[in-house]
Amino acid sequence: LENTLLHAESGGGAARCVLMDFGMASMMLTEGGQQRHRNPPNTAGKVFYLAPEVWKELKTAPPRTPYDGVHADVWSVAVMIVMMMSGCPIFDTPGEACGRFRHLKKTGSVSKILHQWTKHGIPPFSPELHDLLNRIFRIVPDQRIGVGLALEHPWVVGDLGDPARLQVYQAMMNTYEYVRFNFVDAAGAAGLAALGENPEYTRCLTTLGEQVNSYASIGGATNALRAVCRRSLPLLPGAW
Repeated sequence: LENTLLHAESGGGAARCVLMDFGMASMMLTEGGQQRHRNPPNTAGKVFYLAPEVWKELKTAPPRTPYDGVHADVWSVAVMIVMMMSGCPIFDTPGEACGRFRHLKKTGSVSKILHQWTKHGIPPFSPELHDLLNRIFRIVPDQRIGVGLALEHPWVVGDLGDPARLQVYQAMMNTYEYVRFNFVDAAGAAGLAALGENPEYTRCLTTLGEQVNSYASIGGATNALRAVCRRSLPLLPGAW
């Protein structure tokens, strides 16, 4: 991987990854830290690391639309994960010229691509890693899993090999995405603040959190949370 080093202390112990070469890095927050910068696209770096929204703008004539660097970096991290696990990038370019990218755009999943790679001697990816990559490799930037949620993913924390635990995480994330994509954008700040003061909503969140932490069945809690949101918030056009 370019610009990625392994660093080990002289006293021994496990090595850790260190990123280097921030010469083309962009500021993430505006002055005061209240708002994320929108970054203008540039031609630095390998194209197979780029998120599709960055590649799309590079292929258009100026002036170019700035992109959200956090969403784009999450995509690039997923490319790095695939390269560490397989030795090659998942897409030649993140655009229509690449057949694998067209497959992602059509199906919304990279699992079939990764399964096919096992025919060429690449070890199979775990179900947990399939789930994480499918939550990152989403063409619409704000539909990708956030950094905080990704850091809690079973593959990242090493909680592997238990299908029941993965199912609990998936049910939790599916509920989160249902609420976020169907209600949150339409509610606005005032609507969300009112929802946060709803005792029923608070009870549902508390129950869901307790059951997730204990890896209990969360079907009832997720259904209850969805019902509260349906009663309390406006539904977006074309919602589930």
